[in-house]
Amino acid sequence: VDYKTDHVSADEALLARAAAYASQCRTYAQGVREAFGLVEWPRWELWFLRPGRVVLGYLDRDDLRLE
Repeated sequence: VDYKTDHVSADEALLARAAAYASQCRTYAQGVREAFGLVEWPRWELWFLRPGRVVLGYLDRDDLRLE
């Protein structure tokens, strides 16, 4: 999980910001995978504090989901 304080409100803008942070999240997830010897890639989450929304990301597929 990584939290962000970006000022975004519309879903499309939120997903665009999440896509911009995706490479950072992939690096974190890779570190977790290697540290714990995981076979599968862990899911990552971006918590956008200002709009109170969460974006879920998956490394085994190109998929971002709003929660």
